Amino acid sequence: MREKLLPLKIGSCGQLQEWKYDWDKQDDIHRHVSHLVSVYQGERINPYNTPDFVQAAKVSLQARDDVKGDVQGWSLTQRMGLWARLLDPEKAYAQYNTLLGNYISPNLFSLTGDVFQIDANLGFRV
Repeated sequence: MREKLLPLKIGSCGQLQEWKYDWDKQDDIHRHVSHLVSVYQGERINPYNTPDFVQAAKVSLQARDDVKGDVQGWSLTQRMGLWARLLDPEKAYAQYNTLLGNYISPNLFSLTGDVFQIDANLGFRV
């Protein structure tokens, strides 16, 4: 099955290409960054072996910054891990602070609207 996966590509905006064709636009602002799984939770893209793809992943992640898009607790946790893997501790820490300050209650329950989501709570350690 691995051989059937599409190869990693850098798109026309400098982003890690999400789709088979280069359909991404610079104003794609939503919380989903599943195409960055090769960065985190995976290891295929990393600062030590794939610097061009690391830069493209940063472009993708910055374009879907939580300030612009529809943020949820779990997406902050995912971004925290992505920025940490991309060796940007300041941005990882900013995600952490936003998560704790806005989406986690003092008793550590999730504050994501009317739906309880535990994945943000379990995605990080204090």
